Amino acid sequence: MKNTPLVSIIIPNFNHSRYLDESVQSALNQTYENIEIIINDNASTDNSVEVLSKYVDRGVIINKNPQNLYNFNYDILDDWVSGKYLLLLCADDVLRPDFIRRAVDIMENDPDIGFVHGERDYIDENGITTELDPFFNCSFRAKGLDMLPIFTITDIGQSAQALIRYSAFKEIDLHDTESDHLNIDREQWFRLSMVSDYAYIRDKMALIRMPEVTSETTRIVETFYHPIALYHTAKSFEHWALLRGYDGIEERVGLALKRFAKECIGFTKVFLKREKYNLAKKYLLFMKLVDRTIEEDEDYKLCMDALNRKDASGIQIDEYKKSSNYSRRKRNYDPPKGYVIIDEKGQCIDER
Repeated sequence: MKNTPLVSIIIPNFNHSRYLDESVQSALNQTYENIEIIINDNASTDNSVEVLSKYVDRGVIINKNPQNLYNFNYDILDDWVSGKYLLLLCADDVLRPDFIRRAVDIMENDPDIGFVHGERDYIDENGITTELDPFFNCSFRAKGLDMLPIFTITDIGQSAQALIRYSAFKEIDLHDTESDHLNIDREQWFRLSMVSDYAYIRDKMALIRMPEVTSETTRIVETFYHPIALYHTAKSFEHWALLRGYDGIEERVGLALKRFAKECIGFTKVFLKREKYNLAKKYLLFMKLVDRTIEEDEDYKLCMDALNRKDASGIQIDEYKKSSNYSRRKRNYDPPKGYVIIDEKGQCIDER
């Protein structure tokens, strides 16, 4: 199998010693054999290096960084990656055994495809899996530009779910390291769809580790990082697409910002209920800057009234969702127009 294309699996790690064995083993246990595994340890302070040391004899390359590189893990790939294809596997995520083989087969059959997206389930810190509805209702390939509206509006995957053609990755200027950490994968997929086509495997190809949702979500939204990050991502999409001559992006970004403003109302209700009025005021002002029409929304008016009265007794809220609630989300959407249904090898079954 050594005459098949080399695949580089990059595993950035910071203090994930608890999950490292499972993650590294999932890379080693791929049914596709021609793989190199490179681990970037970002100055971990736990026993990560000790855990990783036993994999050196199995050909795993371990790079010890002097500090946490965060998004810059993408930007050092030129110094390390030798493969035709690459995958960034977070140190707490897990690959299913057939993912690399199936994704390589698809891209070898169609050189225009720049990345293959495999479906996911979630796994929590205790190893309990939450099964998710697949986002799309079939395996398919599609033009990258036809996927742009979807990536603009919603986040449908993480880094471990994408095998990327390295030539396409280099064409998108590696990555914008100014992007916020939470949305870096979404922005990367958006950029890849500007320069290449896309393929989707409906079967579950990865397990994505979910932290304890309540505490993590609370930290992000209460530092006001969440709205700034999402706004930055949307405007980054717009800037990059306009540079590439894609003139249909403004409408899509506008819709994304309207959806984002509506989402922020939910957080605002929680802050009002908790009597965090200054934080609620920040969100309400920011929403109005993002989407002027939000002032006509009945929930927005209700929040403004509660803020002015400093009385949230009339507001109904859904507290932050627990990870188990993800299993209740029903998706199963049609792919974008012009898609081609494919089999495991990427061969056309039906054109739509």
